[in-house]
Amino acid sequence: MSHGAYYWTSIVLAYNSNHIEGNALSQRQTQQLYDTQSFTLDGQGSPIHADDVIETRNHFRAFDLMLDRYKEPLSHDLLTSLHATLKAGTSQSLNPDMWNVGGYKTYPNLIGRFGDAVRTTPPDHVRGELDDLFAVMEEFTGTDAQFARFHATFESIHPFSDGNGRVGRLLMFKEGLRVGALPPVIFDDEKETYISALSAWNLHAPDALAEFMHHSRERYRDQILSSFDDGREFTYRFAEHADMEDFASQTRPADDIPGLDEPSHPDGFTR
Repeated sequence: MSHGAYYWTSIVLAYNSNHIEGNALSQRQTQQLYDTQSFTLDGQGSPIHADDVIETRNHFRAFDLMLDRYKEPLSHDLLTSLHATLKAGTSQSLNPDMWNVGGYKTYPNLIGRFGDAVRTTPPDHVRGELDDLFAVMEEFTGTDAQFARFHATFESIHPFSDGNGRVGRLLMFKEGLRVGALPPVIFDDEKETYISALSAWNLHAPDALAEFMHHSRERYRDQILSSFDDGREFTYRFAEHADMEDFASQTRPADDIPGLDEPSHPDGFTR
């Protein structure tokens, strides 16, 4: 019953029990969170969605998980563990039939919306295409073009119902650490450039995304890591140039990789 005993007991018990343990949400905010999955700060400003709070906390845990396992080769267990950690306790986790948190997608999904939407790998092909990508990454050495190829291919597969970008960027960071190469960090204020370069990528024209990866590695080094360097050389290997001229030699030859001679998708992704 709307606003009946169940409704109020749930809110009052949650507020008081949580408040005992130091939770800072007020009674009003607790009720807002129950009603709308969001709450406002002091009754003003934009609402804060519960999943935003949960996923932010979860991302810290997913980053720690990635660091714990960075030396491992890519595997289905690692990918699904990262996804389960990122999405634990979210509203999506309460609807396993639709979202399958901690597992691969069960329904087809798209990148983008409306006329610009691009189809991704069908659910029943996800494991096979990821296996092909894992095989490519066995020869990964950390060049800009290789980072571009890995990220674009992973995102074109889009293995999860949601969270593909965040998992994909964590995996890029992990793979850089695995081979001792400075990883890229994508900054939000360059989102449009990032999406444009990612959409334009294909195996035979990697330049835009590879150059963006090069820039993102330099920016991470210059704006974050340099604060802790004190003038010493980084242990990360870092190419001073994008190294695009001999892209094929940076990974496996294209004719050795199943599916890479297929036509590109309209947005530039190649399965």
